Amino acid sequence: MGNEKILSLEIKKEVTNALGIFANGTEKQANMVIQYNAIPHFLDLLSSDKEELQRAAILAFMGIMGHGPKFRDYCIKSGLVEPLINLVEDSESSIDVLYDCAVMMYYICQEGKPIVPHETVVKILPALKTLIELKSGNEKIDGILISAIGSLGFIEKSGFNRIRLIVEKNFVEKIVPFLQHPHSDVQKMTIFALNKIMDGNSTYHQHVLDRDVLKNLHILLSHSSDDDIIKEALEFLIHVIAPNNTHINDVFKEQNLMPLVIKAFDIKKLQIQITATEVILVTSVRGTIEQIEYLIENGIAAAICKHMKVLRFESFEGSEENVLNALLHIVKKGKEKLTIMFNELEKCGGIDILEELKKSNDFNIRFMSGNIVNAILSAVTKNHMEL
Repeated sequence: MGNEKILSLEIKKEVTNALGIFANGTEKQANMVIQYNAIPHFLDLLSSDKEELQRAAILAFMGIMGHGPKFRDYCIKSGLVEPLINLVEDSESSIDVLYDCAVMMYYICQEGKPIVPHETVVKILPALKTLIELKSGNEKIDGILISAIGSLGFIEKSGFNRIRLIVEKNFVEKIVPFLQHPHSDVQKMTIFALNKIMDGNSTYHQHVLDRDVLKNLHILLSHSSDDDIIKEALEFLIHVIAPNNTHINDVFKEQNLMPLVIKAFDIKKLQIQITATEVILVTSVRGTIEQIEYLIENGIAAAICKHMKVLRFESFEGSEENVLNALLHIVKKGKEKLTIMFNELEKCGGIDILEELKKSNDFNIRFMSGNIVNAILSAVTKNHMEL
């Protein structure tokens, strides 16, 4: 009798694994698994007391849900969420099961339309908090954190009411310490989730900044192995600076934070330079004369010159527009330091680029570059005359 039970358990596991692999193939195959009424079978196994059956069921659901929100919503409506939450909250669940559950939560919160139902979000948030509060110590726990925190980011992307829920449930306080986590993917998901709170609505900006995120941003901006982390950190700064003049002062109070933004131009990845330019643009618009002079003294001209060298300047839009706008705002506010700027631009070839742009077929590019060159040369000439 005992051997028959073992055999039955093994057969269930193998059949479920096979169905999950089959469902993972194409949408048509996933639909076939659904049509043959396999979902109730998966739900039964998910509520089993056998770990191997629980994991097989989770992987089978992933095979179906991987095809997008339509399949996700079918699984949710079939009753997936409750047994999944029960596994997370069960103190007997192994790390492997919790890891699979965290990945499943990530699948549930995935991007796309329709967005994950609000009632589902309300149900899974306590389970996500349980996963985030697990004591770190091995790669499996790190993987759990990556999926759980990433899930928060996707929830936040789906609307302000979701952001409010996450803030009110004190998730910001829970995840900010992970900016210092040794695993780069945990750091990346953390700044990604924080960015989604900051993006599009300033209601909770102060709430996030009061949790000392800026003090941890040095770690991300100076990251040596993951450029995506640097990009997320730069985007965070845009969200901090752009809405008002108050928070820009907080950025400049953090010693060496802006020099790290300038250093980001050393990275050859174009998207990093584009995002760094956006930080400089909003800073040049919002910043005081003293703050702009600080940028000039810390080498912003040479940094922007590196970016200009990889741009085509075929039309006045996107990054080309941003870089010229940033330069124009800088030269208007930083008049007392334009000799430094001229020397840097001349040395790196920036003046030559601007002179060439004065011949552009695009009126706006000609106009902007001409104004920038004239402002710089006028200030430099005036300074020499005064000397």
